[in-house]
Formats: sequence, C-alpha cells, structure tokens
Amino acid sequence: MIDLLTESCKVHLGMICAVKATNRESLIDTINLFVDSPFFDGKRDSVYLHVELSGEQWGCEGCSADFATEADIPYNSIPCTCGNPNHWLIKYEEV
Repeated sequence: MIDLLTESCKVHLGMICAVKATNRESLIDTINLFVDSPFFDGKRDSVYLHVELSGEQWGCEGCSADFATEADIPYNSIPCTCGNPNHWLIKYEEV
C-alpha cells in the first residue's frame, strides 16, 4: 500500500491496475464492443490492446505490454514489472 500525504489528509492507495476485468472473456468483449462502436474511427492499429502503467507518484517506474490479437490476451493477471504486489497491468477479479 502506498501512502500519499496531502495538505488536507493522508490517502492510502490500494491496488493500482491499468486494466481490471472480471475475466479474460469480459475484457475481450469490452474491447470488441469499443472497437465496433460508432465512437471508434474505424482505424485499427496493429495492436489489439496496448496496456501501460506508470506513475512516479506511486513509486512505480511502470511497464507496458502490447497484445497484437485477441488470441494474445492473457488468461491470467499480469503484474507490473516494478515488483509492487499491488500494481497490475491486467488484473482479473471475479465479483
């Protein structure tokens, strides 16, 4: 857990996730809904999903990962390479 001291109070940051989803299937469904939505400009990068987590304020140099296709989306949670057990690139958590 990371403590931040502000002028008014002390704040505790628990888990920090770039992406948090119930499971792999729900993450893929959400990505596909976004890509198929009218808000998407139709131009698709060569990367299906780019995930990045960094923040000096969290004491995290961060890391990133690219998943080229839907099939590349991981089945398990992916921790941040900073080593903090509360930092995740992708965190699956059943409700």
